[in-house]
Amino acid sequence: MNRISAVVRKSKARNSSKAKCFEQYQKLYNKFSIPVYAFVIVNFSFIGIVCVIYSQIVKSRVDGLLQANNSDDERRQPCNQTRRRKLFLAYCCQLAIRFALGIIFIVLQTQLLYPSNFPSNFKCNLTPRGSHAVNSSGNIQNTTQSALYECHNQRATKKTFWTNAVSAVNGVFALLILIEFVCILVRARKGKKFMEDSQFLKDHLNAVLPQNPQQEPERQDSQQELNEEIPLLAYKKQNCCKNNHNYIIHREHEEKYHRRHRATYRSQGSIST
Repeated sequence: MNRISAVVRKSKARNSSKAKCFEQYQKLYNKFSIPVYAFVIVNFSFIGIVCVIYSQIVKSRVDGLLQANNSDDERRQPCNQTRRRKLFLAYCCQLAIRFALGIIFIVLQTQLLYPSNFPSNFKCNLTPRGSHAVNSSGNIQNTTQSALYECHNQRATKKTFWTNAVSAVNGVFALLILIEFVCILVRARKGKKFMEDSQFLKDHLNAVLPQNPQQEPERQDSQQELNEEIPLLAYKKQNCCKNNHNYIIHREHEEKYHRRHRATYRSQGSIST
């Protein structure tokens, strides 16, 4: 019975030591007790929310441009309406916000939340309850002894992997966004027409503007007329060449006739004399 009670006490002491070690580990490497998965979810959720808000803001403008191009109403709109820069400004704003969010999350992760990542092995300093001892003068005093334990966290490797992966993804996205932002500013500096909604939608967003269906019959009619005119022109050219040839032959016959007539007239005159 005493042996069973000793095993139970040892098990309770071990569980208590594990709990205290885990508490110390959390204080050292996760001060705010924020789980890694929660940080990952919040990180990418904010970026997704920014993208959704941007798409909802520009959706009406993009649809309006597509419909205007389809119905050929854009030419009838005022000049200041067709040259608006709403898409350009909205796109640059969402790029700037995404870039700022990436930098902010990198700083939060590396400097505030998880500055030392999650090491697998760490030393846990446990101080048991004080024990009573009698000194040389006969006074009773409390003595404490600290115990240093080598602890191992099995999930530390996985947490470290995810924190490093999130930091790398945020860094790559921030770099790509910065490059794109610089390229946009360079193209906008070369020509202000690039910042206009229709041109920006076509050149940078790579949107395929539908062709006006009313222009298709006109193209077909013009092509048909051209196809009809080509044989007609060839026929006229052929007739013209043929008429020219006949005219040349007719002139040759006339000249021969006049020469023969003059020769006959001269011979008759010589005989009479």
